[in-house]
Amino acid sequence: AIVPVHWSGLICNMVKIKQLAKKYKLSIVEYACHAIQSENDGKKAGYYSDTACYSMHPLKNLNVWGDGGFITANSKKIYNKLCLLRNHGLINRDTCKIFTGNSRLDTLQAIIANSLLKKINYITKKRISNANYYDKKLSKINEINLPYRKKSNRQVFHIYVIRAKKRNQLQKYLISNGIDAKIHYPMLMHLQPAAKYLGYKRGSFPIAEKNSKLILSLPVHEFMPFGKPSSPYGETKIKSEEILLKFCEKNKYFKNISLRYFNPVGAHNSNLIGESPKGIPNNLVPIIVQSCFNKNIKFKVYGNDYNTKDGTAIRDYIHIEDLSKAHIMAYEYIKNSKNNYNTFNIGTGRGYSIIEVINMFEKISGKKLNYKFAKRRKGDIKEIYADTTKANRILKWKAKFNLKNMLESAWSWELKTNSNQKALK
Repeated sequence: AIVPVHWSGLICNMVKIKQLAKKYKLSIVEYACHAIQSENDGKKAGYYSDTACYSMHPLKNLNVWGDGGFITANSKKIYNKLCLLRNHGLINRDTCKIFTGNSRLDTLQAIIANSLLKKINYITKKRISNANYYDKKLSKINEINLPYRKKSNRQVFHIYVIRAKKRNQLQKYLISNGIDAKIHYPMLMHLQPAAKYLGYKRGSFPIAEKNSKLILSLPVHEFMPFGKPSSPYGETKIKSEEILLKFCEKNKYFKNISLRYFNPVGAHNSNLIGESPKGIPNNLVPIIVQSCFNKNIKFKVYGNDYNTKDGTAIRDYIHIEDLSKAHIMAYEYIKNSKNNYNTFNIGTGRGYSIIEVINMFEKISGKKLNYKFAKRRKGDIKEIYADTTKANRILKWKAKFNLKNMLESAWSWELKTNSNQKALK
């Protein structure tokens, strides 16, 4: 059989491989562990072969929370044989047709896989979008070489690989700035101790050996924030970071940390410091709490037709005390760091829908809120929440308060504020 390996999510030239297989009467078994939804001339991985093998290791595009995988087949005969091989060779509870092993996917892992399978289109598109962003930015750097992208191929980027002249220095720099960077693989297969009996030595595969000293894998997973901003507001945030980064690059004495807030809410537990916006607020939590004391405030929920569990948009929120702590820890980090610029996401890492926030506040306050649904606003997206892994690891910071804590403190502050205002009157 011919075993084409679709490495890093790039499908092989399956048309030519199919021609070779036909000419020499060989079967094709695709190693498609990296390549679910990859395409060659419009045909997906697995289309041309007798069987195709897919991994669902936790790091794969479609994954489970342990070890797992699946096989596709182009005939009932192969399918039936695979079913036997998977389950002790049993054709029923009492009859074993062939002696084999047990390779059944655990039920819990199957549930996880079925759940993530519904998201595979999003996962694939996000990885491709992230890779396109890399391509656009890195193509301008002379010291970095990008692989050739054939237009008729759809690469799904299980791994995003570059070649860099100063690979080791670049890897060290990226890791020191909280960016994961791997070498796949530092020791080539023909130089592994297990391959010694084959008689290969250094120099046997000069092209592979040369590339092994240059290649570097960058993170490209679907949780990354790359992508074009969905609103002018988001664009201003990115431009601000770019300005600060360029200034820090030219002025090494200047140190800066950009903290990306995800909807700060709540008040200090002393009830001495809280949020008191002038006029009718624009943000969700302040307008919710103020609407309880102002009957003229009937706030709008923009969009109830998103593809979420209740139709409303999902956002991450961060308690003001957690945010204050993040500022202190960011200062301590940058004060002692050799790097003079960095960015961190500050949120809980969990999203809540607008309706979830409203329902929880109504439960806390005992008030029925006065709101109505309105059309989506241009630029609003379905769901956004923080990936705080970098802040957790480098700043040693993690959000302590949950949404219930945030809303309780916001409500307590508003009760006190309104009580004080009535006393002054």
